[in-house]
Amino acid sequence: MIAVAGPSRGPGGGRGGFTMVEVLIVLAIVGVLATIAIPNFIRIFGAMRVEEETKRVYVDVVGARSRAVITRRAAFVEFAANRVRTFEDTAPAPDGDGALDAGADRRLAEDNVTHTVDTTGLGGTTLLTFDLDGVADGDGFFRLVSTVNPEYDCVRVEPTRIRVGKYDPTADACNAK
Repeated sequence: MIAVAGPSRGPGGGRGGFTMVEVLIVLAIVGVLATIAIPNFIRIFGAMRVEEETKRVYVDVVGARSRAVITRRAAFVEFAANRVRTFEDTAPAPDGDGALDAGADRRLAEDNVTHTVDTTGLGGTTLLTFDLDGVADGDGFFRLVSTVNPEYDCVRVEPTRIRVGKYDPTADACNAK
């Protein structure tokens, strides 16, 4: 015959378990921890989003430069408030004319970003051009505007070099990494 244990009994003979006060204390502790942790998670994920968008736009700009060198045609990067588009100079055929015609030139990439693209560091221009040798016509930076503090949030463009960096608002500069 197998003995089946009955419900467990506490020291006073009552059923074991948690009292309502104990459950409320645990819920209060969990609530305090969540209040502390959630804003940190939001900040971390916000910074990660800015970094991801910065990387995407950086890849687009480097891709446009590479395309100019490979095809021996001008390439363009067009900036808008929340969008970056790259083009290859194909109009008029066969090798273009060195000027962007967004309706006729071949679009290479388009990135819509949630953060505003600020080109003040490029003199406020909305167009960056790479010549047949991949040399940029601008020297400066553009950045993604945000309220979080990511590791990098800007792209430094020099005539022959492109690097990601961290925006320094006190110096109004992109410190390339």
